[in-house]
Formats: sequence, structure tokens, C-alpha cells
Amino acid sequence: MTADSCEALSAGLPCSDLKYLKLVLDRNNFGDDGMVAVGKLMPRATKVEMLDLRLGNVGKTDAGVEGLCLDLGKMSGLRELRLYMQDDKISLKAVEALGGAFMSMKALRLLRINLDRTHMDDEAFAALCAIFGKLQDITLLALWARNNGLSSKAGVDPLVEACQNLKLSSLKIELPGNKISRETKDKLEQLKSDFQGKEGCVIKV
Repeated sequence: MTADSCEALSAGLPCSDLKYLKLVLDRNNFGDDGMVAVGKLMPRATKVEMLDLRLGNVGKTDAGVEGLCLDLGKMSGLRELRLYMQDDKISLKAVEALGGAFMSMKALRLLRINLDRTHMDDEAFAALCAIFGKLQDITLLALWARNNGLSSKAGVDPLVEACQNLKLSSLKIELPGNKISRETKDKLEQLKSDFQGKEGCVIKV
């Protein structure tokens, strides 16, 4: 699939009356232009309440994520977002763009995001965690950030703090493949132990 194919998909897909939209576009090397093209579909999907976007290993960079998020953030009625961004390198600029989109989604309640093997550094991950902490209306958070080489204090500790500030009914975190200290593992275990959401908490390190 090419960027031109993404453009054609966005232009031709009938989506104005859809409430659920799933696009599985993993492992297509359409790059940043394709990401921007996919984004152009979002303003037309005015009734979509649940969006599932599979965009792993597509050759994207920060620029592509920024382009996608310009339109993703216009989905103010979206209640559930499943965003799979694994296997392409992204950094702080992409995270800031994601944050802007998330904060614009006033109806958002359920957020699942996969950032496995994106080579995020601690600064970018900490920024992402700060964004999570501001999403006070979400009730479900699922985060996969495996095999990124994150450290404890600068990277993973801010996630614990963010989750403590949210009133979640469900929490799932998967962080294997990062440089997590015994102290931080204990904090994550305490987070799990203290969790009061009715749908439970799963944490894997």
C-alpha cells in the first residue's frame, strides 16, 4: 500500500454514518505522506465513537504522526481510541502531537495505545505520561511500551504518578524490555495493589 492508496482510501471510504471504524494498515511502507492521507479521513467520520487505527511499521516519523494528529484531534465526539503505533521510531515531537489530539477529544473515555519498539527516550515517555495525567475523564487506559530501553526514574516513574492521579476503572500496562529498577517495580506493584477500579489492573514488567 502506498501513500496514494491511503489518499484514495480516505477520499472514497463511506464513513459519515459509521459509529465504529477500524483500519488495519500495519506493515505498509507508506511513510509520512500516507499518515497524513489517513488523517484526512477523520474529519469526515463525524459520528464515529470508537476508532481502531493499526499503524505499526509503516515507515512513519514524527512528521507523519504530527500530520495524522492534526485531523485526529478534530474527532471531538470520539469515546474510544485504539491506536497502534509500534515499530517505527518516534520522539518528543510525535508525543506532543498525540497529546494535543488526546486533549481535544472531549468525549474520550477509553484509550489504548501501543508504542512497542518505537525507540522513545525517557524525555518523550515522561511527556506522554504527563499527558495521561491530564486526561481526567478517561476510565480505561491500556499502554504497551515494550522494548524501548526506558530507564526508571526519568522514564517509567512519571507513569506511576500519572496513573495515581486518574480515576480509572481499568488499567493495563506492559513494559518488558526496559531498564526498570527494583524500586520502580515496587512502585508499579504498589500501584496495582492500591488500584480500586472495578475492572482491575494488569501490570507486566
